[in-house]
Amino acid sequence: MAFLGGDGGNRGGAEDFWKDTEAKIGESVVAFGLAQYMSGGGEDGPLWGLIYLTRTRLFFRHFPQTGWFHAIMNTSTNEGSERRKGPKERDITLVWPLTQFSGVEQPVPRRGWQQILFGSKSTTVTLAREPIGPDSSSAPESLIFTVENNREEVLAALEGALGSAAR
Repeated sequence: MAFLGGDGGNRGGAEDFWKDTEAKIGESVVAFGLAQYMSGGGEDGPLWGLIYLTRTRLFFRHFPQTGWFHAIMNTSTNEGSERRKGPKERDITLVWPLTQFSGVEQPVPRRGWQQILFGSKSTTVTLAREPIGPDSSSAPESLIFTVENNREEVLAALEGALGSAAR
């Protein structure tokens, strides 16, 4: 996980990753965090990865995951055959213009036994999409994800970007 600076303390890995990312997308990243994409973006979820945003776009990047058991089973069962990789085995980058979204919906804080078991904050975030045509029932599926790391920073930047995109 060199991209998060976990390569033995080499902080240059994270800095290099974000410099490369910004060069590829042509914009500065204003906030990022560890997230789990659930649904609404054209890929089957759940997928773990990085969520990051610029002033105009929201990105989710999933890095390939292959556990040792999966690697062993794949090698022994698919020798000499090409198999289509599943979503968790591919490098996936999803991109959405912020103008597609009408707002951020966060669930009501948990109460009672759910708060005791799971804590008071739910990490699920729903981005409501703007209707496509004159018929309000033509709104596409909302984008649903969780933010597990840097949650407050990502949500504040997202709400700020959506507020400025709506003006």
